[in-house]
Amino acid sequence: MEAAVQTAIVSFENSWNTKVRTETKVEPQSPSDEPCLQVADYMNWAVQRAFIRGEFRYLDFVQEKVSFLVDLYDFEKYPNNFYNRKNPFSKNKMSPL
Repeated sequence: MEAAVQTAIVSFENSWNTKVRTETKVEPQSPSDEPCLQVADYMNWAVQRAFIRGEFRYLDFVQEKVSFLVDLYDFEKYPNNFYNRKNPFSKNKMSPL
């Protein structure tokens, strides 16, 4: 993981002709040991399930906790492909994959 991060930093530095001065420290954790990772995993999985399979029941369960979501592949609706609590993401707003 550290090697991948360092490779990405070098690539960024070369692409942008700049030096990254931020110190990076990689500490892999297991979701079973970290409850916060379990929450993040579930949220990402629920959003992925909605986009890929069109199954919104998992996302609906936590919808009030989602404050910002972007449908990156909805080029037709850009710049209106951003969703929040006032404009919640739903199946009829999703772009086809």
